[in-house]
Order: sequence, then C-alpha cells, then structure tokens
Amino acid sequence: MVRRGWCVGVLALGLAACAGGEKPAGEGGAGADGADSGGAPEPAVRPPDPEAALLRMSLDLRGVRPSLDELDAVVADPSALDALRAVMLADPRWAERLVSSSQELWSTVQDEAEHPASTFGLSDEPAFARAVGEEPLRLLAHIAVNDLPYTDLVTADYTVVDANLAAAWPVSPDADPGDGWVTARWTDGRPAAGALVSNGLWWRYETSQNNASRGRANQISRIFLCRDYLSQPVEFDRSLDLSDPAVVADALRANPGCASCHSSLDPLASLLGGVYFARKSGPEEMRIYHPEREGIWRTQTGVAPAYFGQPAEGLFDLGQALAADPGFVDCAVQQTAEHLLRRPLRPEDTPARTRWREAFVRSDLRLRSLWDAILADPLYLGPPTGAPEGEGQLGAKLLSPDQLSSQIEALTGFRFVVDGADLLRTSDRGLATLAGGSDGAYARGVSQGWSATQVLVLRRVAQLAADHAVRVEPSRLGLDPTLSLEDDALRATLEQLHRRVLSRRPTDRELDALAAHHRLITSTEGSEAAWVSVLVVLFRDPSFLIY
Repeated sequence: MVRRGWCVGVLALGLAACAGGEKPAGEGGAGADGADSGGAPEPAVRPPDPEAALLRMSLDLRGVRPSLDELDAVVADPSALDALRAVMLADPRWAERLVSSSQELWSTVQDEAEHPASTFGLSDEPAFARAVGEEPLRLLAHIAVNDLPYTDLVTADYTVVDANLAAAWPVSPDADPGDGWVTARWTDGRPAAGALVSNGLWWRYETSQNNASRGRANQISRIFLCRDYLSQPVEFDRSLDLSDPAVVADALRANPGCASCHSSLDPLASLLGGVYFARKSGPEEMRIYHPEREGIWRTQTGVAPAYFGQPAEGLFDLGQALAADPGFVDCAVQQTAEHLLRRPLRPEDTPARTRWREAFVRSDLRLRSLWDAILADPLYLGPPTGAPEGEGQLGAKLLSPDQLSSQIEALTGFRFVVDGADLLRTSDRGLATLAGGSDGAYARGVSQGWSATQVLVLRRVAQLAADHAVRVEPSRLGLDPTLSLEDDALRATLEQLHRRVLSRRPTDRELDALAAHHRLITSTEGSEAAWVSVLVVLFRDPSFLIY
C-alpha cells in the first residue's frame, strides 16, 4: 500500500497526513522466526518499531490508543512492552474487545431480536436485542477474563445475563445484574453445555421441520471446529428433484455426493432436539429448553445422534465430546491468531502455530495465555532485527467500527449516539455496516478494504468528534482553544496532539504543514475553528485508521 496515493486519492487532505509520505504506524513487515518450538517458552522478541507494536497491541486489547507515558516507556526501553502487555491483558476493556472480536465469528448480535423486549415487560428494545445476541459472547469473555478453562465454553452449567436477560430467560442470577453481566443458573432443566444451550445462539440460528437442525449443526462445526460444511466442494446429481422431501431423504443416505457431508452432519443435528423449536415460534416456545424433544431425531433426520462416529445422547454429550476433541483446541488457536493477524494462517506459519498451541495447552487452556503467546510472537510484533526482509509479512490492519468508536470516545469523549442508538454499533438505525462492520445477518466479519461509504462515515465522525473535543471537552487533549499561541508554543502543542492522536511523532514536514494550516484557519475563522480543523485532519489520517 502506498500511503501518499491512498491519502490524496481517497481522503484528498493534502495536509499533514500526506506531507511526510511515511507508512502509517503499524504498516510493515513481520516474520516468523522459523524455530522449532520445544517445551520451553520462546524468549521475548524486541520489535524494530516498539511504538507501532504498542499501538497494535493497545487497539487489539483495549480498543484505545496508548498513552504518552506508555509510548515514552517503550521508546526508552522496548522491553517495557512485556510488562505493558500483561497490564493490558488484565484491563477490563479486554472483555469488550473479546465480545467484539467474537461477534465477527459468531454473528449472533443483531439490531432486532426475534421477539421484542415488550413481550417480556421490558422497554429498551435496542438494549434487549443486543443482550440476546451477546449472551454467548459474554460467556466466552467471562471464561477468558476469569482464567477459566476454554472447555467451559461447551461444558459450563451456567450462562451470563444482564438485567434484560435476567427478566426474560428462565434463570436464577448468582448476583444482582444491575447494569452489568453476571453468571446465572438455568431453571428449566437444560443440561450443562455452556454456549451450546444458549438462547442467544439459537435465537440467531433457527431451524425448520425440513432442515431438522442441520444448519445449526453446521454452525457448531464452523464455530467450534473451524469446519464449515458449506465451504466444502461437493459434487452431486443435479437432476435430483430437491422439491420432493422423499427424494431428498433418500439422496442424503444413498447419493455419494450428499452422503459425504450428511453422514457426519445429520448425527450431529440429531443431538439438538432439546433446543428445537420451529422457525417463528412464540416467545415461550423459544425461551425454554425442551427435554421432551431430545428424541425428535427419530421423525426428523432418522439418524441416531453421534459425534463424528462416536455415539452420543443430547447436548451434554456433545459438549463433552467437543471439549475432548483436539480440533476444538486447534480451532481456538486458529481463530485467535487469524483475528490478531487479520489474515488466514499459512503453511509457513506452522512453527508459530505450534508455539501458540503449546502455550495454550500448558496453561490448561486459558485464553489469556493463548493471546499472550500470540501477542509476544514476532509474527505479531514484527520481525527481530536481522530477519530476512519480507518474511512472514503482517499486513496493516483496518480499524473495526467498534475500535473507531472506542478510540474516538477515549480521546474526545464523543459518542455518535442519536435517540439512544450508538450509530457505529448498530446497522438498522446506524452506520455499522456502512463503516465496514457486521450486522450479524448479511454482512459478517469486518471489512479489510476501504469503500466509499466508510470514507463518508469517517468524514462525519471526524468532524463531530473534533468539534466536541474542542468546544465541549478540550481538557481531554490538553487544549485551551482560547489561547493565542506563538510559533514555538504552537508547534509544541501540535507535536503533542499529533502524538496523542496518531501514536507517533510527526516529521518536520508534517509539523510545518499542520502549523501552517492552523495559522491559516485562525486568520479567517478563529482559534477554535483552527483546532477543530487540525483534529479533523488527524482523525482522517491513514495512520489513525490503519495499524
């Protein structure tokens, strides 16, 4: 990526953002060391650009940019990155990043729930819909931040709820949910199977009589084993009359193309009878577990329940089988690494992948240890000094709408909220998909390529946030927009502001351009307008968006 062409061609700023022509913070190469992993932890890696590594880590773990003190610490001593990583992994904001990153995979959060909040005597419709979708994601985050085994995700005898779900689900909370999330016990007899019995999961992924939970079984395989049946190439007789249920039922058993998948998919689907409810069922039907339906497979798939050839009965057995499957661990490593690297794992990543898996296993499957191993790896930090140029490239990453929102709020105090809806975190009423995010239904994952709508959203957010920062909360960025600054004081303030917003020192050329721009706007519109304009330039700089 050439920064100058991107900036001029897309943002057309032509000011400080483009003056220097350097790559944005975080853009550059990263490579694996290629060493075979033994049982001992790898030595700490000192990245060639500690500020860029710190920025990447802070945005991935906290959703905000590092402080000036943190930047100064790693510049003075790159080994300070190790201590800062431990601090960030203990930060409460990591839980929010886990929820956001998990949504990219699970796609359970949507702007509207299957049944409105008013059905359960609640009034905040957006909050209820979000809580429904976040239930399984919050369970994962609870397991991670409390250093519980990752297998609890499919074996736990509890869920997590907020005040909305405590009123809607058949649960007994372990504490007063108040404004937060707490553990809760199911009161309707559902088995101990963690997220596998989560209402939030199955409200998102419904089924029908004809589908017989096969789509749901594929979601289990996709989310927990990284095996998506829909992505597998299959050849079958296209002359089959798929509108005839009898023909379809026979083909699933006798047709080699169909049976290649359904021989394992259908027994998995047969395990899901307890959470079966027909599509568009009533709220009472959808909120409770149905033990009386655990044998419904006899009239649906007609295939005895099993887990890839291993006989099983119901969701408890399914959770236990997943927890014992090495593929469950491998998938967690793959998903975490691909999220943090923002690219698929490749064959040449095998040594690093082995290191990460061994660290995860040594910790008794604590997610914090898995994240720590990846964050400390040269594939994430950047290649050590002397590594071959271009080896194991880590491409620049684009902010998600959640990260854009959280770092803007941390810097300025501004949230893009209209009528109670956070426009960067909703799609039906907001701008999340237009900003490159997921709506949980049609747009999944986070875009890693720019579009015209993302540029338009950014332009509006930058203007509103800059105006708020200068006119409402100037102290957050250390500004006093009423002061008339002489050249030296102006340059010193601009330099500090540039570093706080972009996490790197400006070049002389960038600083000259910012100072000239500030003086120009001050002469025509006044000091406040000048600071607003300077912040707009910084917020629209590529290194504010790419890390």
